[in-house]
Formats: sequence, structure tokens, C-alpha cells
Amino acid sequence: MRLLEVAKHRLRSGWLLWTAALIVFVGGGVVQAAQPLKIVTTTTIVQDFIRQVAGDRAEVWSLLRPGMDPHAHQAVPADLVALTQADGIFVHGAGLDAWADRMVAGRKAPVFVVTEGIDAPHDTHAHDGHAHDDHAHDGHAHDGHTHDDHSHDGHSHGGDPHFWYDPNLVRHYIERIEAALVALDPEGSSVYRANAAAYLEELGSLDRWIRARVNEIPVERRKLVTNHDSFSYFARQYGFEVIGSVIPGFNPEAEPSARQLAQLVRAVQELGVAAIFTETTFNPRLAEAVARDAGGGVRVVSLYTDSLSGSDGPASTYLDYMRFNVNSIVDALK
Repeated sequence: MRLLEVAKHRLRSGWLLWTAALIVFVGGGVVQAAQPLKIVTTTTIVQDFIRQVAGDRAEVWSLLRPGMDPHAHQAVPADLVALTQADGIFVHGAGLDAWADRMVAGRKAPVFVVTEGIDAPHDTHAHDGHAHDDHAHDGHAHDGHTHDDHSHDGHSHGGDPHFWYDPNLVRHYIERIEAALVALDPEGSSVYRANAAAYLEELGSLDRWIRARVNEIPVERRKLVTNHDSFSYFARQYGFEVIGSVIPGFNPEAEPSARQLAQLVRAVQELGVAAIFTETTFNPRLAEAVARDAGGGVRVVSLYTDSLSGSDGPASTYLDYMRFNVNSIVDALK
């Protein structure tokens, strides 16, 4: 009875919510349920990876919401609150989210770079439809953290940070996330390992499905023109030729010159490109102008690129995102 009175008092004062003092009776013993980890990440894609591995043992906040460009970010108060309360912070790295360096500097939570040590090919440009801006996003080291105290290496791997377009490279993300979660929460290690193993199996199935779908496209039609330079790993893995991009380089906020656009129009015409793939997060007007100037019925097809869709959209998880994009590419080119 005395315990019940104490519990009621704490509930009234708000303590019960903060301590999560849920009483569970197991075999005559009393166990206090663990609070979920509070995890902050930079992108919706990495957020989904963490959710797949952590399951219900973590609450994952993404600094970027669906439809937002990961190359730039303006913090809102809720982001700062989430960072203050975080048990762990996961950044993508490789220059994609260098804006996060300043936000996470000095935080108590350890910072994990999920692409750290990734083994990706360097020669990722198959063909240049126009001059590319080969300058990557310079990163800065995370100072004062106990884990992965490394910079976002903006110049590694040819500068292209979009590793996740190749599901085989995503395996590295999952392994890094699993190890980080085990370090943060050793009691959940069996859950993290089982979930990671299951997700790696799904990535293998996804890879096989993509290959089967791409085989529906005649080899001579496997030519990609994209909104910005982001599909190099996908192209290399699945046998596409990257003709060029509407926006030069890896940052979709860059501005192409008239000369660059004219070069791309000529490449589209000369190589018989069937479609230009733009992005749901950016205005397609430049891509539409290139397609119009190229003539010949060149289609403009929108893909999910640097962000997942909302929960009610067709690309709310990474697996759905890849299936949506591959179906769109195949249907446009075959």
C-alpha cells in the first residue's frame, strides 16, 4: 500500500514520466523497464536505417524532415532540444551534412559517422555530359567526443557522398549503426544484432530485385541524366552510363552556366537519352528546359533522391524509396 501511495505521488508530480518507473514482475523479481535511447541523426534515410536496427529500443529524431535537402539545413528549436537530450548523434558524413558539424560540436552525446571507413570505388564518373564541379563539401572535425572523432571527409571517394544508391554499400551503414547502438546500449545487443542481420538479408533481396528490373532495359538505353551528380554508385553497380547532370557537381544548390546547359542538351541529343531524372525536393524547371531544347520526346521523371517521402508517401522507408526510384527509371528507359 505504501508503494502505491509513493507511485501515485510521483505520477502527480511528473516524476513517473521522467524515470519510466514501470514495474514488471518476472519470476517473482521486479525489473524496471529501460527507457528507449534518444538518437538524433541528420537525414531521413539514416533515420530509417537506425529504426530498422534499433526497433523499439530507440526514438530517432531526424534534423531533416521528409522533402528537405540534406546539403543545407536551418535548425529549429526542436532540433536543439533533441540534440541536448540525445544519447547518441549519427551523422552521414562524407561531406553530405557538413552543416551539422557546428550543431553537434560540444555536445555530451557521442557522435557516430555512419560512412566512416566505407570502401567505395573512386572512379565514379562514367561520362561527362558537361563540365562537373569536382569540389566537394568541406567538412570539419567533431571535437570533444568519445566516439568517431573524425571529420566529414568531403574529398573522399571522388567527392560523391551518395553511397546509399548502392544497397551493397548500405551494408556498411547497417554494420556501423549496429556497432554504435551496441556501444550505447549493451543490454540490447542481441536485438540490434538480430535486426541488423535481418535487414542485411533484405538488402540482398533488394539488390537481386534491382538487377532483375534493370535487365528489362536494353543495354543501349541505360543512360542517365540526373538533376545533380548523385547516381554514380547506382550507375556503376547496375551497368548504367552517367551522361551528365543538369546542375554541375554534387550540390543541387549550384547554378549551371548557359554553356554547361548547352553542352548537356547536345549530349542528350547525340546519345539518344530517353529521360532526364529530376528530384522531388527541387524545382524541375531547368530539367524541363533541357528536355524541351533537346527535343525528341525526352521525358522528365521525378525521383526521390536525398530524402524519403512522408509516412503516407510511396518512399517512406529506404526499401520503398529504392523500389520507387528503380521502377520509375526502368519504366522511363525500357
